[in-house]
Amino acid sequence: MEQETVVKAVSEPRKWRGYTIDELEQRRVVNQVKCDLVKEQFGLVYKSAQASLMSGGSGMPFEEQINKVVTYATYGVQIYRYAKDIFGLFKSASR
Repeated sequence: MEQETVVKAVSEPRKWRGYTIDELEQRRVVNQVKCDLVKEQFGLVYKSAQASLMSGGSGMPFEEQINKVVTYATYGVQIYRYAKDIFGLFKSASR
């Protein structure tokens, strides 16, 4: 029993000639809509975060709270680096 294998003839790939003006226009419109949706989502997230922080009773605007957190994080990183350097000096002195 001979089995026949079916091999599909592969034609040469079509050479890409670029986009037409209509295709470029459609892509531009789609990308603009995507950008607008992302901007709207960021705005909603920002507004909800701001509202939840303001209702928390701190009375501080959202930007000030973020700045405060970033400042404390920066101080924490600096303290960690200084402690690492100081403990490194003790380790190298004990060797």
